[in-house]
Amino acid sequence: MNDTTSFILQLGTEWARKHGTPLILASTTGATAEKMLNLIQNDGIRLIVASHEGPWAPSMWRFSPDVRKKLEKAGYPLLSHQTVLFVRMALWLGKYFGIKFQGKRQAIFEEFIGTGGWVCFKIVRRAVQAGLIRLGETVVAIGGKISGADTALALKVTQTHPLRVSLIEAIAHPS
Repeated sequence: MNDTTSFILQLGTEWARKHGTPLILASTTGATAEKMLNLIQNDGIRLIVASHEGPWAPSMWRFSPDVRKKLEKAGYPLLSHQTVLFVRMALWLGKYFGIKFQGKRQAIFEEFIGTGGWVCFKIVRRAVQAGLIRLGETVVAIGGKISGADTALALKVTQTHPLRVSLIEAIAHPS
């Protein structure tokens, strides 16, 4: 975990404290979640952690059982994602053949806001669908690419049917 991750987590946490909003954090293995737990130390911030974990997730995406227990003990939900076989095949094809499987809309969006920004929007959408975030609620979403965090965004759920999430502020974003 690098210094950028610590900086992004700090900025996101400060924004959430100042505005009284929850935090939603993407964490693949639990390392970023553990860093966040050490930072907030049960100080009243509502934290939701989103992972890739699911039956088809590659072994490198397995969330740490120790961090899972720490989250449960602190009362923070872990939002697991049921990764489908297609995702695993797409990862394999991308790794060995350089083929990317994303729609044109997603590619344009990711080019504009980066992978970490795309992850932020994705985890907020998942949290809304799971009932962890409500209509009208603003959250700080923190995400990154591969390992750690490089983006923190303030996002607001503006509509639920169809689901719409709006960018309120880019707290931290790679240039």
